[in-house]
Amino acid sequence: MSEDHIEEDSNGVSLLAEIDGIPLPPAVKRSFWKALSQLITGVFDVPAAYLEGKAKEIRTESQAKNIVTLSAAKSAAVKFGSNEALADRAVDHFAARIVKEQANREAVANEAVKNLSEDPPKSDTAIEIDEDWLSLFSDLASKRSSEELQQLFGKILAGEIRQPGSFSPASIQTLSTLTGQVAKLFQNLCDLSIQSPGGFTFVVINFYSQFHSTGEKSLGITYSDLVALQSAGLLPPSLNNTLDFEAYIGKVPVSYCGNNVVFTRSSQLQTDSTKKLPKLNILLFSPVGHELRSIVPVNQNPVYHAKILQWFKEHGIDILGVKSA
Repeated sequence: MSEDHIEEDSNGVSLLAEIDGIPLPPAVKRSFWKALSQLITGVFDVPAAYLEGKAKEIRTESQAKNIVTLSAAKSAAVKFGSNEALADRAVDHFAARIVKEQANREAVANEAVKNLSEDPPKSDTAIEIDEDWLSLFSDLASKRSSEELQQLFGKILAGEIRQPGSFSPASIQTLSTLTGQVAKLFQNLCDLSIQSPGGFTFVVINFYSQFHSTGEKSLGITYSDLVALQSAGLLPPSLNNTLDFEAYIGKVPVSYCGNNVVFTRSSQLQTDSTKKLPKLNILLFSPVGHELRSIVPVNQNPVYHAKILQWFKEHGIDILGVKSA
C-alpha cells in the first residue's frame, strides 16, 4: 500500500468526523454512529470520538498484520508441521483480506456520510437502525470493491439511517450479487419507470404491445434482458400487469424522470364526462426492484419519453411537472 494511497484514505476518514457538526435528530444520530461503529470497528455503540482514531489505527498493511499475533502464527506453524513459510503466507493472505475488506467498508461509510451531509433529515425516527440488519449490511459491503456499487451501498445505508426499515435484507443481498451488466440493464429500465409513494414501481407499456414478450428494440431492451432482471430478483414472475389509472389522477405526486409529477385530466377530458381513462398496461418491478430504484440516478430516455407524452395526450391526460421531450 503506497503512501499516496494512505494519505488519500486518511483524507477520506476525516469525513467521518464532519457529520458530528450536522444537526441530526437524536434517534437518527444514534443510528448514524451505531452504523459507523459497526463498519469501522466491527462493534456497536463505540463512542463517536473514538472512531476516527480507530480508523487511522488500522490504515496500513503493517498495522493490520499486527491483528494476527506472533503467537498465533507460531501456533499455525506447529499445526502445519513447523512449515513456517506456509504460516507466513497464511498470515499475509489473512492480513491482506482484512485490509481490503476494511477499505471497502470505510468507502461505503464515507459515501453514507456524504449523502447525509448533502441531505440531512429534518425529522426524527421512532426507532433506530436494526443491529442484525447492520451486521448483514457490513458483511456484504466489505466484499464489494466497485466504486459504483460502494456509492449505491452508501445510499442504502444513508436511507436506512434516515428511516429504518426502508431497505429489506433481500435488497442488500440482491445488490451485493448484481453483475455490472445486470446493473446496467436495471438502470435502463429505471429510466423508463414511474415510482409511486404507495409502494411500487412500474413502466407504462400500452404503446409497446409486445414489450412483455419481446422487449423493445428502439429502447435497447430485449426479452433476454427482462429474463435476466427476473433472475436477479428485480422483476416479478409475471411481466404483464394492469393498473387502474383513476387512482392517480390529481393525487399525490409520483416520481418520473427524476421529477415529482402529477397526472391530471386535460380540459378536453374534463368537459367530456363519457370518456373514461384507459387501464394502464404495465411492467411491474418486484419489491426488491422498487426499493433499489430509489437509490438509482434516473435519467430521461428521449425515445420513451416522447412516446409516453404522446400516448397520455391522446387519452386526455396531462403530466404536470415534467419537461417536454
